[in-house]
Amino acid sequence: MRALALCALDIPYIRDNWADALRQTLGNDITMVNVSAWLACAAPETHMKAVYRLLATGNYDYLFLYHDWIFNDFPDEFFGNVRSTGVKTIAYHPDDEPETWYQRNRVFDGRYDLVATHAMRGMERRIAEDRPTRTMYLPWGFNQRFFDKPHQPVRPKYDVTFIGKYKVHDHDVTLFREDGERRDEALIKVAALCKRRGWKLGLFGYGWERHPQLSQYAGGLLSHSDMIRVYHQSRIVLNPGWTADAGEPLPQTKLRHFEVPGCGALQIVNESAELAQLFTPDKEIVFYKDNKALCARIAHYLSHEKERKAIALAGYRRAHAEHTLDHRVRTLFGRAQEMWPPHRSVAKPRPMPRVQTIQVASIEALQAVRDRLAAHPETLVDCDLVHVLGCGGAVAGTNYQMLRDWWHADAEIFSGRSFYQVPDRARNPLQPQRSEMAGGFLGERVVLESIPLWQRAEVLKRLPSVSDYSQARFLLNYIARPSSILNVLDAFLSGNPKQVDALPSLHTGLVFTEVLVKIPEPSPTSQGAPGPDYLRPLRAVLQQAVALNQTVGIYGARGDMAETAFDIVRKTENVRLVALFDRAMAGRHVAGIPVYSSFDLRTVQPDVLLIAAAYSGPAIYEQLKPLEPQMALVPLYDVNAPAWTVLLPHTSIRQS
Repeated sequence: MRALALCALDIPYIRDNWADALRQTLGNDITMVNVSAWLACAAPETHMKAVYRLLATGNYDYLFLYHDWIFNDFPDEFFGNVRSTGVKTIAYHPDDEPETWYQRNRVFDGRYDLVATHAMRGMERRIAEDRPTRTMYLPWGFNQRFFDKPHQPVRPKYDVTFIGKYKVHDHDVTLFREDGERRDEALIKVAALCKRRGWKLGLFGYGWERHPQLSQYAGGLLSHSDMIRVYHQSRIVLNPGWTADAGEPLPQTKLRHFEVPGCGALQIVNESAELAQLFTPDKEIVFYKDNKALCARIAHYLSHEKERKAIALAGYRRAHAEHTLDHRVRTLFGRAQEMWPPHRSVAKPRPMPRVQTIQVASIEALQAVRDRLAAHPETLVDCDLVHVLGCGGAVAGTNYQMLRDWWHADAEIFSGRSFYQVPDRARNPLQPQRSEMAGGFLGERVVLESIPLWQRAEVLKRLPSVSDYSQARFLLNYIARPSSILNVLDAFLSGNPKQVDALPSLHTGLVFTEVLVKIPEPSPTSQGAPGPDYLRPLRAVLQQAVALNQTVGIYGARGDMAETAFDIVRKTENVRLVALFDRAMAGRHVAGIPVYSSFDLRTVQPDVLLIAAAYSGPAIYEQLKPLEPQMALVPLYDVNAPAWTVLLPHTSIRQS
């Protein structure tokens, strides 16, 4: 079996959970494509061309798409083309609860041969509606390689802990997002209980330092390892989960419902029939009906230590026995193979090459590597290919699985490309916006001017290369057979670009490596955090609007991108911001700016409309295209979109 997986790997919870489980469970039978990199740092449609190329040169049986964050970035035509080759398409919906997410997802279901949903109700509705796509229930799970009990007993530091975002509008604390108001009410009650009883409350996540009543408990954002540490230090973890529906939300299972017991902590959750099928109530998990019952449950288990520990241990055992993401991956692809036994990979079996990776930080350090390999060639006997990975930063990942379809060719050296990214640019690193992603693809000959000026010197410093006045050749883009690796190293040690160009390499176009290169931000925002890529071009568009005395509107009133754009526009002098457009909030005001429905666009008719929707932006743009003769549509979600070349014809967006 072989599968090609499409994921937004810049999103931490995807990369560290489902993507890691795919790699660990399927090994060399899964090839990962970081769709985020192509969408953020390459020309439009390149992401599809890259996938087509892999399919055309490979023998894949299945194409798997992790639906979140990239659900709208591939058209129906793409999936039709893939399925016409005999490759079966599979999607996983990690947010599929009625009504908001289900209605979004169902539009795309026809693209897939199999839809796996984390929600029992999602599966039941598809069956009841007699949908043509096959569906299966596949609840969330957790990554047991990260989430586990501590090796040694840990002394509790927190009596009650909550980890999650303060779901409120950045510019108006009376406007809650999703289930934010319900969550807020519960936490205020719990905080009051803890204060009366002298119990310590831990409150972690984005934005709590701004809460009018709970800011004193705010512990800030947690890294992955810090979150696990806090779970270990907590006697009780409050872990409610609700859908994002308007009105009365329904219970929803989430990732953390499995991570918490995976770490051996006791979790208290709002009543959920679905979770009650996965963990036994009062034996492996604790439920509450309302905030009064929640406080009573907390008081009971903080007063009955033996009972609390017994439930936590039982939940831990159940989680590790049945609910890891490795279980989910095996279940999903086991079902796929039952329905459609793999035939493409069976008809043309291609073994995986044994690749030895040697990381080197600089050209200066390369000589020692060369001398060691020359003196001890026996160290390469058990490998088919050698990759001297030139990187003075962090290696985010290697993609050697793609070489299965190439390494049997009659070639001594294989050349490809790499992707570099500047880390730590997101305002909220747990949910980064694609527009905050900075970096690019480095091919075999990189025109230096194509690397933004503020990144260029550091990229050349951190990624060993040989260059002339106009082009650079990067070491990490070359993989060689053991018999030819010294030739590659000698070419780079010579410092002569012509000697590197003379290497008899087979050009593959594959992305071998993804690396992280820390680069100082040239001009941070007023809050001191890195700004999104659209920041500078947006300011240029706003200057145009001021010069022409044009009105400005923002499509989107909630969400990180909309709230960031709102802040930038309000802080830009003399801009006439007249409206926000958000159907669910129509009739309200945000910081004095009226919110209209999208149906009011033709009536309000701003001269410039900023489309500030990070992941539904392309679909919104398509719907609004008829309005382009009446107003300038500005797609903040994609600085590579063709519209920018018209808005700012003399500005290079990637180098601005």
